Amino acid sequence: GAGGKDTPPAGGEGDRVAADEEIWSPQTPASDEDDGGGEGDQALEAALGMVRGLYEARDRLFSVEPGERKSALREKQAACLAAVEALPPGGSARARAMRLYAKGKALDVGEEHVPEAEDHLGRAVKLCPSLGDGWNQLGTCYWKRGDFQTAFDCWMLTLQYAESDADKLVATRELSMAHRVKGNNTGESLRLAKEVVGRDMASSGSWYNLGNAYMSHFFSSTFAQTDLERSLKAYKKSEELAHGEQATNPDLHYNLATVWRYLEDYQTAVDEYERADALDPLLNAREAIKQVAGWVGQVSDMVGSRCKLKPARVKQMLGIFPPPPPPPRRGPP
Repeated sequence: GAGGKDTPPAGGEGDRVAADEEIWSPQTPASDEDDGGGEGDQALEAALGMVRGLYEARDRLFSVEPGERKSALREKQAACLAAVEALPPGGSARARAMRLYAKGKALDVGEEHVPEAEDHLGRAVKLCPSLGDGWNQLGTCYWKRGDFQTAFDCWMLTLQYAESDADKLVATRELSMAHRVKGNNTGESLRLAKEVVGRDMASSGSWYNLGNAYMSHFFSSTFAQTDLERSLKAYKKSEELAHGEQATNPDLHYNLATVWRYLEDYQTAVDEYERADALDPLLNAREAIKQVAGWVGQVSDMVGSRCKLKPARVKQMLGIFPPPPPPPRRGPP
């Protein structure tokens, strides 16, 4: 995706910081008062629709060559920013917040941290604390910057202030990820992942997150095959429900391959690695396929040659095991 130096410069006099505007802090959100502007402005709604389309395009472009992907995103991003810049200034606090939010979200579409996106999103949620996706996207900005605690705070503030239940579900899902990736608390991650699925059984992304939580719990804590099997069921449910982002999510197939690999179904693992590679060659799934092939070949050679052990040594090793139990007696005819 686009990011950093690939982000088009943004101007716009209408949303510049006023001289008396307070410095934003996630600990001090402002009130959400409406000063009577036109919130239903069609141009604003159209600009927000373009931003949603930008993210949908980003999630469909995994299989495109990286250079072409960046070029396509830059073009769509520039169109979004132009639409936001063309919006009339002023209006209600919420309308001003939505302009800032739209611009900040468009700037943040790439994988790298963009300070200007962080600034616009921070000012948006200060003007309108109930803007849940503003808090969520701001959390993503901080996560990209490496400020994981403030990212965590932003997602918690979504739960506290957001009006939209959908935004709260996204925040809970992000908190589950944060506990898993940086908090080393796979138990809490799993609890939150189950909570999200329980509240929205039809979300492919929530099932995907649950699969990740079970797999992380397996590797970091339990090593129980049941956790791998539950992870597999969650990933399959995510795939079954997939549309939009999850339908072309290469990580879903890569993670499915990892589960199959540890369940020792190597052919299915390779099939999933190939699907991941077709969607995003940058995942290096080809290297994982080579590792699986090498391991299977090595095990096959060892079995075929009995690890190159002499017959007497094999007999000695087999003597460690107790003899098999006698067959059950049959009753009289």
